[in-house]
Amino acid sequence: MVERQLKSGPERIGPFEIERRLGAGGMAEAFEGVRRGPGGFEQRVCVKRVLPAYSTDRDFVKLFEREARVAASLSHRNVTRVVDFGSDGGCHYLALELVEGMDLRRLLRVLPEPRQVPVQLVALLGMEIAEALQHAHTRGGRLGVVVHRDVSPANIMVSLDGDVKLTDFGISKALNESPLTRSEHVRGNVWYMAPEQLEGVTRNDPRSDLFSLGVVLFECLAGQRPYRGATDVAAMMALSEGRRTPIREVAPHLPESMSMIVERLLARRPEDRFQDAGALAEALAPLTSVASARRALGQVVRDLRDREPRRRRRAQVAVDDPRPAPPTAPQSAPEPPSEP
Repeated sequence: MVERQLKSGPERIGPFEIERRLGAGGMAEAFEGVRRGPGGFEQRVCVKRVLPAYSTDRDFVKLFEREARVAASLSHRNVTRVVDFGSDGGCHYLALELVEGMDLRRLLRVLPEPRQVPVQLVALLGMEIAEALQHAHTRGGRLGVVVHRDVSPANIMVSLDGDVKLTDFGISKALNESPLTRSEHVRGNVWYMAPEQLEGVTRNDPRSDLFSLGVVLFECLAGQRPYRGATDVAAMMALSEGRRTPIREVAPHLPESMSMIVERLLARRPEDRFQDAGALAEALAPLTSVASARRALGQVVRDLRDREPRRRRRAQVAVDDPRPAPPTAPQSAPEPPSEP
C-alpha cells in the first residue's frame, strides 16, 4: 500500500518525490509531491495517479494521454495548470499545480447549517468558473472545443486567498468516454449532468457545462440540489422528467437577477440557456465586487480549515469519487460576511 511506503521512506512518481497522500477515489489517488532541482529549486504539485486496474486498459490509457495533452494546453488563471503527465512503473499520472485551500464539495459539507453561501461570493465563484469555461470552450485550433463534462463542486478548488479554479479537464473527459469507467463515473456525477448528457444526445456541447454550473450555483445558494432524491436513480428520474425545485421556493432571499440567471442555466433545452460562458460571466459581474468578495471567500476557507484536523489542513484536492454528498434540507440563509 502507498501509505506504508510513505511511512518507511519517500516514494517517487515520475520526477516527483512524494511527501504525503491526499486522498483516493474510484479511479485515481492523489499525492502531494515535490520536484527538486539545482540551487534549492522546488516545485510542489498534486500528483494524481490512475489506479492500476485502469492503467492496464489500453483504450483507457490512450484516451487518458490524449486528454492530458488537451488539459496541458489550457492556460488560464481559473484553471488548475497541468505541469506534467506520464507513466511510471506502468501507472499513469497527471501532475497539477497544488492549490492551498479546499474543494467546493468539502467547503459546502463543512459549512455551518444551513450551508448557504452569500450571493456576492457565489456570483464571484460562478463568474470565475464561467471565465475558465469560456477559455476552454473557445480554445480553437486543432484541439477544437474543449468541454469539461463534469463541472461539479468536487472539481472546483478555492484557495486560501479566495482564488477559484476549475480542475480535472482531462481526467473527467477520459472517465466519461471510456467504456471501462463511464458507468461508474456517470453514477457518481448524475446530480450535475445536463439532460442531454444523461440521454446521450450529445457529448461535446459547451452548454452542457453551463447547465452543470447552474446546478453548482443552485446548491451554493439554496443549500440543496435542484433535483430531490436520496439515490442516483431518483435523481436521474427527476432530471429526465424535468422535476426540480424552483430556486425562489428554497431561497426567497435571492435578488431576482440571480434567480433568473440560475433558472436560465437550468433550462432543459440547451438553446434556452446562456449560449456561451462569456455571456454568463457578464451577467454575474454586477452581482459581486471582485476584490472584496475574493477576500471574504478566502476568509471563509481559512476559517473552515481552522476547524479541521491538522492532517487535512495543508491542501485539499478533488479526487474522482463516485459517491455524491447526501442532499441537505433548505433552511434560512446565514448573514453574509462583513465586507472590508
